[in-house]
Amino acid sequence: MRKLHFAAFSLIFTLFLSSCIKDNFDAPDTNCLDQGAGITNFITVEELIAAFNFNSIDQDIYLKAVVSADDQSGNIYKKMYVQDATGAIAINVDVTNAYTKFPEGRTVYIKLNGLYLQNAELGMGPDGSYVTRIPALFVDDFIIRGACNPDDIVQPLVVDMSQLSGVPLGTLIQLNEVEFINGLDGLTFADAVGQTTQNRDVRDCNGNTITVRTSGFADFAGTELPTGNGSIIGIYSVFGTTKQLYIRRADDASSMTATRCDGTNPNQNIILSKTFEDQSITSGGWTLQSPIGSFSWNVGNQGSGQQGSYYAKMSNFSGSNSASEAWLISPSIDVSGEVNPVFKFINAYNYSGDPMQCLISTNYDGVSDPSSATWTSLNPVLSSGGWSWVSSGNIDLSLYQTGPFHIGFKYTGSNSSGSTWEVDAIQIIAD
Repeated sequence: MRKLHFAAFSLIFTLFLSSCIKDNFDAPDTNCLDQGAGITNFITVEELIAAFNFNSIDQDIYLKAVVSADDQSGNIYKKMYVQDATGAIAINVDVTNAYTKFPEGRTVYIKLNGLYLQNAELGMGPDGSYVTRIPALFVDDFIIRGACNPDDIVQPLVVDMSQLSGVPLGTLIQLNEVEFINGLDGLTFADAVGQTTQNRDVRDCNGNTITVRTSGFADFAGTELPTGNGSIIGIYSVFGTTKQLYIRRADDASSMTATRCDGTNPNQNIILSKTFEDQSITSGGWTLQSPIGSFSWNVGNQGSGQQGSYYAKMSNFSGSNSASEAWLISPSIDVSGEVNPVFKFINAYNYSGDPMQCLISTNYDGVSDPSSATWTSLNPVLSSGGWSWVSSGNIDLSLYQTGPFHIGFKYTGSNSSGSTWEVDAIQIIAD
């Protein structure tokens, strides 16, 4: 009987709390009246951070700012970013679909008394040690809606990659003449199927980089990364020492279509692409041969690859080394008639042993022992070890446009040594 009474009380209490929530965050708000027109005791973002960082705020003051990034795409979760002329700040709220009330470009008045500030993040903080989200019940008490003026849309701060250290956290920025690093062709912003977050690095032509971090729940998670050079817009952040960028939607990177830093055309024809993200070593017509030993190439994900979660891996070690020769061989490829065909991949290795070889054959039949054919080295750039991923460089295939060929990755190990080699982002492209 007591359990029944308790359940009934819990239901009534839950309904009471629900009825107290003043706003519905599912339907877009069509009311753009300025509800804070009479507020006068303002403080700027710059003044707020200078006076209250790592402190609770106990003064009757307000911050007037414009929403620069909301949660509409799903890449920003239970948070919104706002800016004024002096700086930027994030507001943590325990609601989803907050964009329906506080969309980009809307002016907001933030009641600061009772909030806690830490490193450009505002929220609750009862013990003064970390920022927690403003409960849904109190969001309207602390965030007052202003006008929805298209002219108030926050314009990104155009900044050079080398100048990021001086940019305030939470600022909407624009980086020009940048591109996603080599080897990401065909990959998406995040894992939309597994709904897992992914980091994809962007670089400028001087080698400076920043990580574009995208949630697997973002509505553009399954969108392929742009392959060219151009501009990207997003919220600037730092995790530890890693500079990060949170884009608001795929359009924030839609201008990345120009020629890349190395002069390659981003609109090239992709003739062959193998990323191993399907977790199959042989999909797409790839084959395995192990003339010596029982080891063969397989799909690995320990530590994840540089460009996604999975990659091809080969090792001759299982408690001890064993003499091994193992091949990962491409399907038959024909680039006759193509313009400027190029082969490339990325690779990494660790431990002592013979280097991996990357070879090409015009007379291999696709099924026999590789020793039955003639193979020529393609001389790729190979990793220097320590699991360091490097690009093979663009390998010219113009000498092999007279007929079909196979490309093979050959691993060799002995009874006393053997490296572990990893390969990913294999491509053949042409103009």
